[in-house]
Amino acid sequence: MVCALAWGACEKSRSAVSGDDIEQLKHLPGGNFAVVGGNYMKLQNFMQSSMGKMVEQFSAQATGNEGASKWTDCFAKYPQLHLVGAVGRHEGGVDVRMVFTGMTLDNVTACAKDASFKTEVDSDGKYVRISIPSTMMTLEQGYLKLDDGALLMRQSMTLSPRPALAPSTRADLEADLAAAAKGPSAADDKPLLQIANKVDRTRTFWFAGTAEGTAEASTLGDVYGTVDIESGIDLDVTVQIKEPALADRLEKGVAQIKQLADKVPADLRSAVEGLQLQRDGEKLHVTAKVTDSQLAALAKLGAMGRQR
Repeated sequence: MVCALAWGACEKSRSAVSGDDIEQLKHLPGGNFAVVGGNYMKLQNFMQSSMGKMVEQFSAQATGNEGASKWTDCFAKYPQLHLVGAVGRHEGGVDVRMVFTGMTLDNVTACAKDASFKTEVDSDGKYVRISIPSTMMTLEQGYLKLDDGALLMRQSMTLSPRPALAPSTRADLEADLAAAAKGPSAADDKPLLQIANKVDRTRTFWFAGTAEGTAEASTLGDVYGTVDIESGIDLDVTVQIKEPALADRLEKGVAQIKQLADKVPADLRSAVEGLQLQRDGEKLHVTAKVTDSQLAALAKLGAMGRQR
């Protein structure tokens, strides 16, 4: 609430990206358009929440097996798990690279086996390839153990001519390490880190990015925010909209949603009333909160709708 009332002051109060975050980013090649991170200390509580159960059910339905929920639950057993990642472009798509600490390669392999996923561990014990079956395709993930004990993974997504996921081989990950060591690394993406400095990185998930250098740069600028997951979902996002007409439409849309507050069930009303949008020039700051009980109610309404 304090941040909602003193938005600019809260932005200035964030600490600079440093310490472990920087050390982990040094493992990743530079030239990215977004950085992300996660505070898994709160993930255990999340998995027991209504939203956590919904994610488990969705994962099981999407993959066609119950192993997906076991896989997710297993990661929640490691409260010291710390994640930092970077998102960069490649021809026709994007690469999402992530570095984990607080979990060993043996831990990841054990989680995969507990979920009955196929695993292939290299003879030196430094790389594991995991096959995650789904109704659409088998997703391949590779994890590489680094010299400092951290784990590196990469998920490549091709957006054209049609969306597709490509697995990260050991050679891919070792090439990423070599590129980062040669420089520049993601720790050298200074303009991006300046945006991340505005984010509260104690939250469950955080992100910071920019549209500069993309086809959307004439409309969008910096985008950053957090998703806190504990007793519900607490969203805090700031986006730079360079096109006034688009900003006007978004502002009007939020106002129209809030006008519907008296038309929604009483137990959901605070979620609609609590939706806030503040506008300061090109910046739009949106905050919203949905409690765990409200998420459960929404899930129930969704289930009733599907049964009709």
